[in-house]
Amino acid sequence: MSASLSELDPAILAELDRQFTSLDEPVYFATAGADPLMVATAMARLSRSPNDLRLIMGKEFLQDDGKDPSVVRQNIFFKYGDDSVAQLYTMQGVVEGASNLLTKILEWGRLGSYLEQSTRYLVFDRRDENGKFPFYTPVELGDEDTRFFETQTEEIFVRYSQAVRAMQDYLGEILEKSPELKPGEWISTLRAQACDAARVLLPVSVKATVGIVGSAQSFENLLLRLRASDLREARLVGNLMLQHARVIAPDYMRRVDLPDRGNMASAYLLDQRQRMSEWATELGINGEPVTRDNVKLYDFTPKDELEVVKYVLFDASDISLDGIEKILSQRSDAEIRSILKDYIGDRHNRRHKPGRAFEHPHYTWEYVTDYGIFRDLQRHRMVDDLRWQKLTPYHGHVEIPELAIQSGVAHLFNEAFDISSGLYEHLKQRYGTTVAQYGTLLGHNMRWMMTINAREAYHIHELRTSSQGHPGYRKVVNEMHRQLGQVHPTIAEGMVHVDHGENPDLARLQEALRNARKARESGLQ
Repeated sequence: MSASLSELDPAILAELDRQFTSLDEPVYFATAGADPLMVATAMARLSRSPNDLRLIMGKEFLQDDGKDPSVVRQNIFFKYGDDSVAQLYTMQGVVEGASNLLTKILEWGRLGSYLEQSTRYLVFDRRDENGKFPFYTPVELGDEDTRFFETQTEEIFVRYSQAVRAMQDYLGEILEKSPELKPGEWISTLRAQACDAARVLLPVSVKATVGIVGSAQSFENLLLRLRASDLREARLVGNLMLQHARVIAPDYMRRVDLPDRGNMASAYLLDQRQRMSEWATELGINGEPVTRDNVKLYDFTPKDELEVVKYVLFDASDISLDGIEKILSQRSDAEIRSILKDYIGDRHNRRHKPGRAFEHPHYTWEYVTDYGIFRDLQRHRMVDDLRWQKLTPYHGHVEIPELAIQSGVAHLFNEAFDISSGLYEHLKQRYGTTVAQYGTLLGHNMRWMMTINAREAYHIHELRTSSQGHPGYRKVVNEMHRQLGQVHPTIAEGMVHVDHGENPDLARLQEALRNARKARESGLQ
């Protein structure tokens, strides 16, 4: 223990010992007993103090000197900058009953971590105490339209529920139960396969719970976006989140609705969106969408993948990028390609990714996929320019799953899509295209885009083509890998863990059964 720490009052030392893993070592962590608000504020103070964090806590935050802790925090906010301090405090929040329109807005931020109820493992047909299926009714609707919306959405849920049960029963009849699996494991595996196939019938209005973990700064940015949204659902939830966030961290949330800070920032976002909407109307680029290829590599940089090699060599050299480029210009393409291959190296599993030099190549993708596939791929955080157009039925919908055809419930899928299209048109005529999105299904196609670097491409391509993945997004990502290979072949060849194999529904089920068996054998179940 340092001499400075030993001079503190024994009671304060005891409290520090409770809040930190060590009072003697130069490396230490805050324990579960530490006040996160206090630790975050003390860390901000640390940037301009010669003392270590424990001494700052003991002298400035644990002394009974009559100072109001909130005043101390406010002073540090003022001196060190709100944004810098807000990055140091982590918050955990939950939003229940969010529509699947709202969940994507909640999960858009790059620096948060999100958990959402899975449409693969849960059957969304449990009625509430009022006998209503789990869907959100837009508050924009009048009384008559509310009744119409709920009646039509109920009809869709009935067909979803019937389809899930029928497909699960069908799988139970045609497949032989593995004797090693418990009855509950067997049923859960069959249910997961049935839910996977039926999820395209779920309305976008289906409710879900979203857990969010992030810094106070990331929550503040989320609240600014919610308060600027065209959806009243998003604005209402944003106000509720602000109310509850202020219970635990009022200092960090004070700017959100200040007229010259948060309100002005939200107004800027809203104005920016409205201006682009006006330009789209003037340019005539609105109207019923025209569907294009479901995956398109719209743009990429650099045009020659060998240009990446100068960045690959940068930290292994002691000269400038210009100098490296000049030396490489005197070597053959074959030699330069060998350097690129050596940088990729021998990757024994998909978690072995090339270094950050692969953050230079970028690929901009445009997609027309069903909303369910978008939900899966949208979860990737380390991407650029992730945006999507409003949901409509005009791009068509996913093909009826083979399992639905085999089990005799294809008609339920067709009926649900027909009901949804009629509901969308009704809402569009009365409330416009924003509210009409609540009438679409997860199986409707949508247009969206994102830009990723090569390093993230390694992660996405190899993870999302694995055999246990959903057939829909496996097909999309395999096509991404094929197109990337046409422009950057060496980078694509390095993705040795991409799985191009076919994975029909029943083959995927067998994979799930094998995983359940392995989990049981390892004592995880």
